[in-house]
Amino acid sequence: MIRIDRNRKDEKEQLISPSNKWSSIARDKTRLLIQAFSNGEKLTFDPQIYGDKIEIRPILGKLFYGKCAYCEAHVDIDTFNWEVEHFRPKARVLDDPTHQDTIG
Repeated sequence: MIRIDRNRKDEKEQLISPSNKWSSIARDKTRLLIQAFSNGEKLTFDPQIYGDKIEIRPILGKLFYGKCAYCEAHVDIDTFNWEVEHFRPKARVLDDPTHQDTIG
């Protein structure tokens, strides 16, 4: 499995990361999930956030050097039908308010 350097920069020395707009939406949705969890409501995750084909997939493709995160085979990130998977539980970290990613 490829280790991700979240501070990696592209060939133009720009940080490879989602836009501020996407990050804001993701933070807002995370806060709503935290509220729902604390109110005992059923949690519903939006796969369009973490699997966004326009915003997230190209960034993940760059971060993973155009390789599959699991087997490291080279893939054409524009044409290959790949899934974006999470690497931490989507709900259980909400059980631990001290978890570093609770509020993204």
